[in-house]
Amino acid sequence: MSRAALVAGLVLAACAASARHDAAPLEMSRAESEAASMAQRPETHPLIGRRAPDFTLLRDDGVALSRASLAGRWSVIAFLGAWCGDCRRDAPHLAALARAVEPDPALDLVAVHVDARFGDHASPRAYLAAHDISVPVALDADRAVYTAFGVSWLPSYLVIDPDGVVRGFRIDLSTETAGEGGVKRFIQDIAALRSAARD
Repeated sequence: MSRAALVAGLVLAACAASARHDAAPLEMSRAESEAASMAQRPETHPLIGRRAPDFTLLRDDGVALSRASLAGRWSVIAFLGAWCGDCRRDAPHLAALARAVEPDPALDLVAVHVDARFGDHASPRAYLAAHDISVPVALDADRAVYTAFGVSWLPSYLVIDPDGVVRGFRIDLSTETAGEGGVKRFIQDIAALRSAARD
């Protein structure tokens, strides 16, 4: 073997070893990042079992959304943002939830868009329409309602009973924490809450 070939071989081997060495930290960083993201996801909510805060927002159809407007009915408030990556990933699941809730006359689903940033969309309604989600939506431009409800992750879904008490909580339905049947399981959990309230 010529000296030039030997040198070239050693250089290639060193580059390959270096590439393997460089790849490992990148993979670890990605895994650590995902683990950190999952660790930050709340498993419960501080308002469970407590009365929801009083609030008033204006829905895009001109109707007021408030604790008083939800009184007497079971409701799910979906906190979301068009600028939020997890919300965009969760959009098909929110659409499925809206379809599941629609035929139930005793259960409402409303969206609260957090912040006045709409990503690639002109408005919260445009964002929902782009994802085939047909629910009333209100804009929480200054995050006051988001803060009052103690929401720490988007998207978050809060279940409120007819007396205005927060009874249930879910975060993004598309994640492993919810699994493949996240929407179906959420609907079943809401049904169980309603049944327990009747007993």
